[in-house]
Amino acid sequence: MPNALNNFVGVVIENSIISRIKFEYASRVMIQEGDLLEIEMEGKKILYQVIEGITNMESLEAKNKAGKIIGEAIQLGIWNNDRLRFEKYGWVPEINTPIFLASEIEDIQLPANTLKIGIIPNTNYPVIFDIEESVTHHLAVLGVTGTGKSVFVRNLIKNMIMKMNNTKVICVDFTNEYKACFKKDEYDYVIKNDKKESLFNAIDILSNELSKFKDKRDLELIREKEDFLINGFEESIMEFISSDKSISIFELPDVENTTGILEYTRWFFKALFILARLGKLEGKRICVVLEEAHTVIPEWNFIGVEEKKAQALVNAIGQIALQGRKYNIGFIVVAQRTANVSKTVLTQCNSIIAFQHFDKTSKDFLSNYMDEKIVDALSSLKFRQACAVGKAFKSGVPIIFEVPEIKEEKTNMSKID
Repeated sequence: MPNALNNFVGVVIENSIISRIKFEYASRVMIQEGDLLEIEMEGKKILYQVIEGITNMESLEAKNKAGKIIGEAIQLGIWNNDRLRFEKYGWVPEINTPIFLASEIEDIQLPANTLKIGIIPNTNYPVIFDIEESVTHHLAVLGVTGTGKSVFVRNLIKNMIMKMNNTKVICVDFTNEYKACFKKDEYDYVIKNDKKESLFNAIDILSNELSKFKDKRDLELIREKEDFLINGFEESIMEFISSDKSISIFELPDVENTTGILEYTRWFFKALFILARLGKLEGKRICVVLEEAHTVIPEWNFIGVEEKKAQALVNAIGQIALQGRKYNIGFIVVAQRTANVSKTVLTQCNSIIAFQHFDKTSKDFLSNYMDEKIVDALSSLKFRQACAVGKAFKSGVPIIFEVPEIKEEKTNMSKID
């Protein structure tokens, strides 16, 4: 148990509860939100993470007053170095129990198919990410622009495919950032340029035919174009699945027809789901990254003039999100604000990495996954800090953590989030 003055933080005070303690800060040791504290009870080290600090006044004799700082920290529990997770402790410390900065732990051995994606700030406690759980149970990476989430996701993708050679990643990126940040030999396009035009022309013809009155439609032509689209997208997907590339980028055709773009994307996801359902993905795990997810799967009240087409695309992706677990298809949903993203898909994400947030809608959504005090703390997170919670994290509890600094080599001057 650390007992040197340079590790002493303060003492437990009244109104502490099992899951969250309050303490009077009584030290010159600098602490910050996210720092890890340690209390000894019954010979066990109970760990708490700082989430709040409040100034207060204390009444003294002769009506004098003195200022003090009251901190709050949420219980993470007892660290199990064998299981690499925190285990809840079922009681509250007594008033005046001393609190110290957490001591370091022994070096760990990462289990197979896991990644260390960061650490608890100012400690060597790891945040361990289970790749298989993230692929099959979906992951949402949320946060305002400039917090480092997209850089984090791209680095996560690279590490994911290094660890699991049976995983294929499809990046749906309408911002064109991904091809600027991956080297040319790292990825391919899931739909080759020589197929894009013919597929898009088929969508135009099909859409034109379906816009006619039912008695005026050429049913044979409709069936022909539908078969052409399914076969064309399936062939392209299988070419990628069978190739030696682990990353592909789903790139839109260079057209301005919004309706056609939505239909093009919908047919791609329809073909992917059919292949998965029929067991034709050659035993591969498929991870689909939806960058700027609000542009691909918008919430219904953010859908514009192409409402029916956009809703059909959301439904197609939602179907995979709901059933993808059975077919080894998972999503990484990357978004700035949860308000703009389809809740049909977002609520299927069993793991969340939340970078800095300010808007109430996002906080209301995240409160379903973590303590409201942690949600409140999200607005003051620093750059490269986030909160991790869900099935993909071995910690077992929501944790504020810090991701490592990641250097990206850009092939052009695209903006990096």
